[in-house]
Amino acid sequence: MPSALSLSLAVVLGLICLAAGLLLGAMPIQNSKMTDPQRRASSLICFIIAIIYIAMLFSGQDLSTWTMLGGIFAGFGIGKIPPIHNALVSRWDFLKPYEPKPKSRQRKRR
Repeated sequence: MPSALSLSLAVVLGLICLAAGLLLGAMPIQNSKMTDPQRRASSLICFIIAIIYIAMLFSGQDLSTWTMLGGIFAGFGIGKIPPIHNALVSRWDFLKPYEPKPKSRQRKRR
């Protein structure tokens, strides 16, 4: 039976990873459709989660590592459900994909 501290750490990390996975799932998957802030945010989120995961792995917190993996995958899966994905993208401008502006087709006169 895990201790109360280990159990609470696992729950907190699982919820944080669920939220991070939801955010990552709401972002575009293709790099060409991501804005620069989205690229930076996804890289930073993944880096921080990887560092925490490795720290928990080396400290022997097996329950925390499994809840982190479960949270990130569940959040990503939930973020990719079309109605939830559309609701998140329409609510926050940060999550909107990059769409290049169409170039004007005006001819230059001499």
